Amino acid sequence: MANDSETNPYVNVRLTNHEPVEDKERTLRENTQSPNFYTYYEFKDVKMPGDHTLTIEAWDNNLIGSDLIGRAKVDLEDRHFTPSWHNKDLTELRWRPKEWLPLWNDTSGLPQGRVECWIDLLEDKDLANVPVISLSPPKGDPWELRVVCWKVTDLNFRDKTKVDLFCSGLLEFKSIEDDKMKR
Repeated sequence: MANDSETNPYVNVRLTNHEPVEDKERTLRENTQSPNFYTYYEFKDVKMPGDHTLTIEAWDNNLIGSDLIGRAKVDLEDRHFTPSWHNKDLTELRWRPKEWLPLWNDTSGLPQGRVECWIDLLEDKDLANVPVISLSPPKGDPWELRVVCWKVTDLNFRDKTKVDLFCSGLLEFKSIEDDKMKR
């Protein structure tokens, strides 16, 4: 992965014994190292034991192809057979626990980032009782910024008889719509 702002990440998702989801068209984010994807994936007809490994991959799109940033692997069978995951009360699923999974790459011994997600393991009979949560960027609230300059010190006066003082500032922020820096 490049160590500059020219990273163009996207996500692919794989589950053992299922068709991989190549999601470049929907999840490609340009010129960011902290993309917000706000997307979900559903796999139908999952068998336990059997469809055991969920893999989330982050890729960097560039002019000559795509490079793997990293991948996170989750052993779903381990979770399925753990009582605290399998015997959940459905009312608890209104607020899902978030996870931060490290993205590993064979070329580095260090994680190349993290993927923030949650994973629902639901039996077919429970699907109607646990709706998919709509994932969309947070909407910003209108607000006002006030800046007060209290004091200016160590000025170098060119003309000793009068002072023409002017203060200015610049506000930079990251847009929640396109994850780019704005002024």
